[in-house]
Amino acid sequence: MNGLILCACIIAFPFLATAAVDTKSTFEPSRSQRRGAGVPTSQETIRVRLSKIKADTVTVTGLSLRFPGMPQGLAGFRALRLRHQAPMAPGLPPTWIVTDRDRGQEITRLKAKSFEFVGNTIRVNLKPVPNRVAFAASEFSSQAASSIDVVSTLDIEDYLRGVLPSEMPASWPVEALKAQAVAARTFALFRKFQKSQSRSNFDVESDVMDQVFNHPLLSDVTKTRLANVDKAIDGTRAVVLLDPRNQAFQAYFHADCGGRTEEATAVWGGKETLGTAIDGSCPMNPRATWTASYSGRDLAKLLAKSPLTSALFANSAAVFGVQIVKRTNSGRIDEMLVSMTDRLGGTRVATLSGHAFRMAVGFNTIKSTQFTIEPRGALNSKSGLNFALAGQGYGHGVGMCQWGAKQMAREGKSYQAILKHYYPKAKLEQLIHVAPEGISAVNGPEYASITSPKRL
Repeated sequence: MNGLILCACIIAFPFLATAAVDTKSTFEPSRSQRRGAGVPTSQETIRVRLSKIKADTVTVTGLSLRFPGMPQGLAGFRALRLRHQAPMAPGLPPTWIVTDRDRGQEITRLKAKSFEFVGNTIRVNLKPVPNRVAFAASEFSSQAASSIDVVSTLDIEDYLRGVLPSEMPASWPVEALKAQAVAARTFALFRKFQKSQSRSNFDVESDVMDQVFNHPLLSDVTKTRLANVDKAIDGTRAVVLLDPRNQAFQAYFHADCGGRTEEATAVWGGKETLGTAIDGSCPMNPRATWTASYSGRDLAKLLAKSPLTSALFANSAAVFGVQIVKRTNSGRIDEMLVSMTDRLGGTRVATLSGHAFRMAVGFNTIKSTQFTIEPRGALNSKSGLNFALAGQGYGHGVGMCQWGAKQMAREGKSYQAILKHYYPKAKLEQLIHVAPEGISAVNGPEYASITSPKRL
């Protein structure tokens, strides 16, 4: 999630107003004039990294392909090859060379941080992409091969049409889809604000590291179900969750909380608490519980391979003991001790978090950190012990539980009530773009409630 040259100046954001959303007494929206930084507008765009190509050349095909610096009088191209060369010195932009793929003729070359194409039915290395796509060199070093970020800049509402059916089944109740639309919109803006503090080529990833995005034109979702997606997005247009500082809330979400959501601080650290919820709806998920099993040797290999835990498990041979030291208030594993043998015949113990263990071993198999782990069989000097895991829930557990949202919607709850349940410290607002004529921003953009639009 994250044009590619980023402006890190928050006061350059357009001016806006926020309208109180009809929350049926669920939220208490602000009604006075506010000042702040990092507040999104209703006309935001999102830069989505579609892929990262570990090469210095890509092939772009499509109809009427056009790009900056294109020679005048040409209607467009059908197949182009784009290559970048490393800059002569750090801090300088790379050189981009555009060649007609079929003729082998160089068309142009220019120095720029990124290079954008527009056209129809565009494909990058044969993979379909949106009709506006940019390329940005992401690495230049003697140790690592250069790579190219493939990034598409989309209006945030159009972006949601690729996120919503990818993150929640389009056949689910519309109120649940509306809650997901608001959460996804807010999360994208939260990530965009985070990335504005750096020189990132993009705002959000297109996979589970942020939010899954699949181009809506390529979706296999039926038209009827896509109508539900459109209804959810249009019915919540520009509605977001804001924190007490009037910035985009950290609207995390996950599949199944297992009965109780988790604080973000317990998963990723930090000091800011987002609020939790007790949820009796999750048992409705047919996959509410799960099991997994590993040999001690396999655990050692996985833990030694992951960047999160490799330093602790370097040269480990097999795991022969796991002890849960501490659990969070929600029952998830906070801290654990893992005993292992090393390749020299010695033994040692590593302390790590439940989150690090799950991410290192495999988050699709160990579906949450709300689990028990028991040894099975006899201790083997080479393979350690076998371990059986049994758990509940799916995901990190922070923020909105999607299965819980589905059940609340089935019970007749509005999307506002669903959001209030899972994000108790957030307030619901609808962002309205306001022209900045005659307004001077001081310490960030100035905006007001829709109840006093004349102030702007």
